[in-house]
Amino acid sequence: MSASWWSGVLLLAVSAATAQDQVKLALAPVEQAPPVSSAEAEVYYQGLAQACTAHKQDLKIIERRQLQLLQDETDLAAALGSDSAVRTYSLSARQLRVERILVPAACKIEADFILTLRIVSVGDGATKVFAARKTRLTNKFAGLARSLVDEVLGPPRPVPPAGTDSPPPVAAGPEAVDFRQLREACVQAKVEELFPALWKRAEDIAAKAGPLNPAYYYDSLLHLSARAANPPEGMRFVPGGYAVVPTTAGPRRLWVEPFFIDTREVSVADYRPFLDEVAKSADAQVLRQCRPLTLAHAQYNDPAFPVSGVSYEAARRYAAWRGRALPTMLQWMRAAYAEADDHRLPCGDAQAAAKCNLAGAADGFAVLAPAAGCEADTSPFGVRGMTGNVREWTQSWHDKDLYARCREDDPREYEQGTMKVVLGGSFRTPPGRADRASTAGACRPGECMDDVGFRCARPFFRPVQD
Repeated sequence: MSASWWSGVLLLAVSAATAQDQVKLALAPVEQAPPVSSAEAEVYYQGLAQACTAHKQDLKIIERRQLQLLQDETDLAAALGSDSAVRTYSLSARQLRVERILVPAACKIEADFILTLRIVSVGDGATKVFAARKTRLTNKFAGLARSLVDEVLGPPRPVPPAGTDSPPPVAAGPEAVDFRQLREACVQAKVEELFPALWKRAEDIAAKAGPLNPAYYYDSLLHLSARAANPPEGMRFVPGGYAVVPTTAGPRRLWVEPFFIDTREVSVADYRPFLDEVAKSADAQVLRQCRPLTLAHAQYNDPAFPVSGVSYEAARRYAAWRGRALPTMLQWMRAAYAEADDHRLPCGDAQAAAKCNLAGAADGFAVLAPAAGCEADTSPFGVRGMTGNVREWTQSWHDKDLYARCREDDPREYEQGTMKVVLGGSFRTPPGRADRASTAGACRPGECMDDVGFRCARPFFRPVQD
């Protein structure tokens, strides 16, 4: 990637007839992909606001509190996806009665900060102007913000003397954009492996040379990659892809959207603060539901061990308390096996399984092992403890024919049932029966078993609501 290109600008411009001088604009919050800090994003944002003021635009501010779907997210495109992000901005912009939105973004790929600014049409969601800069120095953010505004809006208008007409509107620049360098940055970030469906969409848009701006999609993919490389603490990123699931119609490959999942099973130490909170705020019945069956047994109650003897409802409540959810069956299997065939072990092979916490003491553990798990019990995506230790609750209702009937690229979950799917092996599972066909089971939601625990997951993209 040439440094000279990054010191320049990517620009898709509108004609003079649609120049920004007569268009009402709104400035959105910075789409801030980690590890860009809030303080760094604020420096960029203040520079943008000052530059927009210098342009004397009819500018309004979209405040973060107006974007209710953001909640704790700092990067709307990463939280919801590129198209859904535009839709969410447009809803707020219409309320402010503006025609176009200035959408700033900042992400970090390796050592380089990438600052971008685009103008999005409220009417059709199309990117009208796009500009980008690259730097390694955060003290350059404010200056780069001003130059980006100048590029997308044209230079600031001089104040005309009293009694004279305003100067004619200034076109923003050439009607072309070179997105090849952004695409190359996506290739280096391995976007095709992390987000195959979105990568294909960006490639199709670039190949067609139609009205949509491919630079915007490649830029959003860079943000997605930055977020994937910096998952929430204690979690692993699992790329979108297929999970191979045994069904009554034989093994099927079913699509799973990208998501985050806990690196290890929830431990006794993790669970205790939740139980203390329940004791303070809930009634006695809820406390009984959430108290692990094994709490009084020393061999299960070591803070490092996975919490076990919890019902589905207790696991669900804990996950909600953390702002997360239990994984679906498809998410769990995707994290455990990637796209391997029907008989693979999460840890890879029988040699690795001999070191996992399965039945017998050959692995060094008579009952439970620490939730962090042994190094051998690691799935293709770096998730620990999916072969042995404790079995795990999922949020999926059990139905032997569900995945035999659903669409491969749009599988759905049942909304009700009588049994919840439980997956993985435990310290009771014979080593020879630790493959997926033998360890898939189901339990009633109210059951508590000493070899069943859980881990949490959270979606990469959130559903959009009007």
